[in-house]
Amino acid sequence: MDKKQFVLALLFTFCILFSINQKVDAKELGSTDLNKAKTSTQLYEYQLNSASISGYQSTNYQYFTVEDYWEVKDVQLKIKYDSSTLVNEHTSSLTLYLNGTPFHSFRPVVGQNQEVLIDIPAELVISGTNTLMIEGNRKTDSNEDMYNVCVVEDYSDNWLTIKDSSIIKLGFDRQPIEDSISQFIKLFNGMDTLSAETNTVVVNENASATELEAAIYSLSGLSKSKGDGDKQIPLIMNSDTEVKQKEFLLLVSKYKDLPADVAQQVGKLDVEDRAILKLVQIGQQHILVVTSNNDELLTKAGRYVANQELITQTTASEKWIDESTEVMTPAVAKSQYIQLTEAGDKLTGPMHNEKSYFVSLPANQTIAEASKIRIDLRYSQNLNFNRSLVTVLINDQPIGSKKLSEVMANQDVLELTIPQNLNVNGNFTVTVAFDLEIEGLLCVNNQDQTPWAYIDNTSIMQLNTTDLNDLLFNYYPASFLRDGGYNSVAVILPEQTDSADYLSLSYVFNLLGQYAQTNHGEVKVYFNSVDSTLLENKQIIAIGSYKNNEFIRENNERLYFKYDQNGEGFISNEKKSIESEYGKRIGSLQLIQSPVSEGFGLMVITGAQPQYYVQAAQLISAESALWKLYGDGVITDTNGNLSIYRFKEDLPTRSTVSNILERKDVQNFVISAMLTMTVAIVSLLLLTRKYWRKRRKNDETISKQLSI
Repeated sequence: MDKKQFVLALLFTFCILFSINQKVDAKELGSTDLNKAKTSTQLYEYQLNSASISGYQSTNYQYFTVEDYWEVKDVQLKIKYDSSTLVNEHTSSLTLYLNGTPFHSFRPVVGQNQEVLIDIPAELVISGTNTLMIEGNRKTDSNEDMYNVCVVEDYSDNWLTIKDSSIIKLGFDRQPIEDSISQFIKLFNGMDTLSAETNTVVVNENASATELEAAIYSLSGLSKSKGDGDKQIPLIMNSDTEVKQKEFLLLVSKYKDLPADVAQQVGKLDVEDRAILKLVQIGQQHILVVTSNNDELLTKAGRYVANQELITQTTASEKWIDESTEVMTPAVAKSQYIQLTEAGDKLTGPMHNEKSYFVSLPANQTIAEASKIRIDLRYSQNLNFNRSLVTVLINDQPIGSKKLSEVMANQDVLELTIPQNLNVNGNFTVTVAFDLEIEGLLCVNNQDQTPWAYIDNTSIMQLNTTDLNDLLFNYYPASFLRDGGYNSVAVILPEQTDSADYLSLSYVFNLLGQYAQTNHGEVKVYFNSVDSTLLENKQIIAIGSYKNNEFIRENNERLYFKYDQNGEGFISNEKKSIESEYGKRIGSLQLIQSPVSEGFGLMVITGAQPQYYVQAAQLISAESALWKLYGDGVITDTNGNLSIYRFKEDLPTRSTVSNILERKDVQNFVISAMLTMTVAIVSLLLLTRKYWRKRRKNDETISKQLSI
């Protein structure tokens, strides 16, 4: 090869290599652009519940919610699972449905810690609640010829477990923020906002009692409507540095005390006889200002925020509130009879099927004796009636079952008395579960629509309730709520409040707000020490330490866990030994009788230092944590250890007769019966008197005739 040919060959080789390199770069660039296009401005993850797939066919449901202001761009499902050796990898399968539409199937791999990534079509996602159904089909024998004959499969063996580390990841863009109070509330309480912790209720440093009361009402309503019950809405001071990190703020303040930058945006207003809710924006922060110079109207504005119907209907950027403005929510409807389903519910398919119904009950009430439930049902006639039945459960506790009957298939009834020992108070769930067995199921192809069962809309509960008065964390927050609203609550804070006091306050009312069904009732805030006459007939919540809260100091001897004489830490008692240094590093929750009014309670949230009573308050901040608490005295330390005790003696068990006689329907019946008996007795006496008078008159007439 001469020199010219060598140079040409070298140039040709270089061109080819350059071209290949350019194609690779283009491919990489295209991939990057694609990922960039698919990457949304925001991400939100849902954690799946752990679940077991068992039997030859099984279905599991998972739920997730999409806010209506999200524009979902892409969705990815990551399933982590353990699969047993029962599974035949060639014939077993999992099929996934979103809102009833199948979108993916795969064969599970035998072994532990398996993982599969699946893209979910974004067009299947809807605003509101989405249902992810995981359907499992299992075959355990590799010999396919075996499936041409009837094979007895094991119904109960768990062959696959979905782990709670499985997630659904949504990528979405948030719609532009409108200048609307209702839209602000949606965004303030949105799951993405709660997850990012970019929302807060704000008050001024050393806020007045009125400002805190209005903030508490507002916080209660926001907590009731928030998308994630375990996420906290903090209550912080405007001077805290973290305020600048928040995107959505609800600021409660007297108009004259508004921060300068907010006051400039709000402008000059006449708020002596009015209150206003007004949206302003400072930089990237969206602020709903709740303000007035009138104490009564400021708290009324807080109740307006707590009225979920009113606040979500307010599409304007400001709302004026005066004395004539209606802000109260409707009272909780009390009915002895509760309809389980309005339109009726149909369940289809063989084996186990169930339908659950949520029943709302005030937190201070429990199910009493003589409560009943009646399920009107119909079901298909192709069942194996020797093995098919229906079961009713309350909070997953079975209360009774009935065997299905071919004769009654078109019009059956299940009536059950609800046991009083279920210890159900507050909201609960009623589940109607069917086990629908059919003859030769394993020898025939499964038909999804058969067998079936139907729960008629005439199914009802006759619910008798009694009030709970026991001061125990078993029933918290029963004492502090009545008829769906606050039960005359008095909050006593330190004279000089700080971030720890407000954070503790927010923990308490994040949970109470979720249980409160209305914005009725009263919450009053006091500082340090208060005239006892103002605490009469009130449920009291005291927050602080021995040193910064005089009320706690005055009632130290009443506490189950008392402070030492210097108030530096807790001391030992008959239930627990407490080392002196350890007593300085713990927080305590205590439920005791009110020192002011008999029949009312006092909850003390305390610790030697603010960080410790904040930790104690956190124990009652979310419903999911309440199951850990019972008794009336709780100690928590910095390692998360709980010491829980009961100091009060058990209340005497009330007789069945006493419980029955307290029921109004029984009282009315007894009164009616007594009146009827009284009328009957009086009538009988009058008739007897008339008879004897007549007889006496006849005797006198006969006597006269004989004498003649």
